Amino acid sequence: MLRGLFEGYETGNFFDEMFLPSGEPRPHYAKLYQMLALLRPGQFEDRRNLADIAFLLQGITFTVYSDGTGTERLFPFDLIPRILPYSD
Repeated sequence: MLRGLFEGYETGNFFDEMFLPSGEPRPHYAKLYQMLALLRPGQFEDRRNLADIAFLLQGITFTVYSDGTGTERLFPFDLIPRILPYSD
């Protein structure tokens, strides 16, 4: 049963790097799942916002000149890493 941050998450009919089709975390994600499952969605969102601010302050941005505005955008970053087991 998924809990905390993952409560209500559906694995669906696609490959999920973190979860098996049964909804259980893959073995190489077990420790990360345990840590993240303790977070409430709001806590995770707070961390996401802090990462965005840090990226902005450190200049980890890019500009899309073709959009006509030339505004800086944050470099896309996922707080949940993709873990590749050695066997892969």
